[in-house]
Amino acid sequence: MITDARPVRLPASLGHAAIIFAVALFLTAPHFLYGYPSGQSAAFNISAQHFFFQQLAAGELYPRWLTDYSTGLGAPVFYYYAPLPFYFASLFGLTGCFNCSAPLLLSISHMALFSLSGITFYFWCSRFTGRTICLVASLVYVLLPYHYLDFEIRNAVGEGMSFVWLPLIFSGLHGVSTSDRISARYIALAAMAYAGLIFTHLPSAVLIIPFMAIYVGVFGTRRSFVRQVTSLAAVGAIGVALSAVYIIPALLMRDYLQPDIWLTQAGTHYMPEYSLLFSGTTSKFGMLVYADSAIATMIALGVVGAMAALNRIDGAPTFPGSDENRRMLVAALISCAVSWLLMNIVSRPIWVIFDILRQVQFPWRLGQEVVFWAASAVAVGLSNIARMTAANKQRWTQFLRPMIYLAVILIPVTAVAAHMIKYRGSLTEGAWAGAMPEVFSVPDEYHSIWAVESTAFKETQSYRDFRAYIATLPQIAVERGQTQDERIMMDRVGPSAFKITAFLAAPAQITARQAFFPTWKLIDIATGADIPIKPSKATGLISAALPAGQSQLKLSVEPARPERIGGAVSAIATFLCLLVLIAPVMRSWRLGQAYANQTSGKIMKTAVRLLPPLFNKRN
Repeated sequence: MITDARPVRLPASLGHAAIIFAVALFLTAPHFLYGYPSGQSAAFNISAQHFFFQQLAAGELYPRWLTDYSTGLGAPVFYYYAPLPFYFASLFGLTGCFNCSAPLLLSISHMALFSLSGITFYFWCSRFTGRTICLVASLVYVLLPYHYLDFEIRNAVGEGMSFVWLPLIFSGLHGVSTSDRISARYIALAAMAYAGLIFTHLPSAVLIIPFMAIYVGVFGTRRSFVRQVTSLAAVGAIGVALSAVYIIPALLMRDYLQPDIWLTQAGTHYMPEYSLLFSGTTSKFGMLVYADSAIATMIALGVVGAMAALNRIDGAPTFPGSDENRRMLVAALISCAVSWLLMNIVSRPIWVIFDILRQVQFPWRLGQEVVFWAASAVAVGLSNIARMTAANKQRWTQFLRPMIYLAVILIPVTAVAAHMIKYRGSLTEGAWAGAMPEVFSVPDEYHSIWAVESTAFKETQSYRDFRAYIATLPQIAVERGQTQDERIMMDRVGPSAFKITAFLAAPAQITARQAFFPTWKLIDIATGADIPIKPSKATGLISAALPAGQSQLKLSVEPARPERIGGAVSAIATFLCLLVLIAPVMRSWRLGQAYANQTSGKIMKTAVRLLPPLFNKRN
């Protein structure tokens, strides 16, 4: 346990939470005044959120296939993209903001996620320092430029929500590392937080792995190496099992998309080795992020560096004052150093050799780790200041004051500069002008391989032209041409389900205007028999052969085998984790019940002894 932690009293915690919320509201105020910011991922976020919420509100618990996405073509977006940020934004629409647009739901979620990230960091910080210092460090965590710019300028909702999980993961790992034995409870807590990160943003879940190992290695030095590795592996394995309902279909169904198009569709921009610092083709945003990470690192290391030098004056205790804080500082310094190594050109062979890292796309995503450990280092430094003698505090403030001034100036200047760079073309209309992009915008990687291999796609000039052509086709049609007596129509009966009614004079091949994907099933309503479907060679749409006569069919998206396997694994892992977490509570309840029974038994025995004499005395 951490010896110098102070208990967090509820009223003060609520007051500090209110301050964090007020800062988050201030940061996101332009959303509510001018609209959702038109950053790099705004078009995708808004369209995905719009259709995800639409199907969720209609009763589909996990909308993997977005039926109306891509001008009615449909797309398997959430088979592959982590859904939790969109569930979170949809929560506000389901609980009160019923008629809110997708941009407004996303704006509310930005504000809420800034608040939650500050609060979870406050919880993490309270393990090793006091309340006021935790409040300051939490605001640093929220306000450091990479956190703010990544969320607001890039509109990276997945990365933005990842900041909520980092403190919770390392809080669980702290219990895992400092326990005298393998702690199932802390392993379960850390694993659940890690599963939340996987559900939120898979690249962040990959990048955090070495930093989890660093933390366990620094704090678990009193334990055997095998035990440390076993505990960490258990956290990772259970976290993956909890998120299996998402991760198993995403991995096993990758062959249904164009392989690694997100790495090749924009040339070298998506290749991580080309987005490293000082490389020849560093993206425009990349340089800005590196500068922001440098500021975050400077703030953290400046504070702890000044304290390390000054706290030895006049016999003050060696910095930092406790074993836990020393280890925390070591973990922060190692993590910042590793982050900078991986973001610089010297690490290029690592990004080239390890294929899993290529899926991360941008090394600047390590700015998340820099921000987390920079804010943690600030908390350690301020915690040590609080233990200084009055003379040392006065001397130290002479060094601290200019550092605070520099941080206060750099953070807003960097944010304003980023807005000017991003919106310089529309500054006369307001920095947030034109914040509502086309709702039907769709990333190219979510077109199925059958659509891309179709004749129509090859004959068009771009993905946009292909979608425009598909939008001109009827909802359902007979490929050989429809005679005057024949009828066929397709009606929507669910979020991802249609009813097809057909009367054909002769057998025919029909085409429904939905992109083919193996999870679509066509069933004869009368007999319950499956009717084979296949992709149309001309368009990549769903095609099926129907017999002559009257037919009533149901076309719907049904869970594939990887989905069922993933759901079963997640259900079992969730049950076991809850069992581990509930067991201590149940044990305490049973002890309380036993104590209560024992106490009531004593009362009854005493009453039995006292009542007869009382009755005899009355008589």
